[in-house]
Amino acid sequence: MFGLIIAAIIAAINAFGDKASEVIFQNSTNFLFDWYVITTIIIGIIMIIITLVGVGVGTAAGGVLGFIGAGAVSLLGWIIFALKRGLFLSGAYFLTKGLVMTGAEPEWVIKNLILGSIILFIAVITRSKGSSSSSSSSN
Repeated sequence: MFGLIIAAIIAAINAFGDKASEVIFQNSTNFLFDWYVITTIIIGIIMIIITLVGVGVGTAAGGVLGFIGAGAVSLLGWIIFALKRGLFLSGAYFLTKGLVMTGAEPEWVIKNLILGSIILFIAVITRSKGSSSSSSSSN
């Protein structure tokens, strides 16, 4: 979500700079895709560390059953991570492919724009539901 806000700020700054709409779009969507790639790598590294520690603690505390239990929880975490980050990455990717240069003229690829927008919308909604359900249950 933070990446979307920064991409919108980049678009606004470019718009005030009197740049063409194609340049504004490319700058903001390229930033958004790069943002999701970098954050996915960082979160993935953190998840690797957590997985190794969790499986190590589970094995030390519960032996084989602890190893299996920690491994199952880690696998579930990796599946959720892959699905959520996959939505963000694929949505941003399709948006970056929504404008292509054919010769000297830019061409809007509407199906990529729509698909990327829908996928990003689903990613934001699923992220929002997860964070709002945990905050509403604490009230």
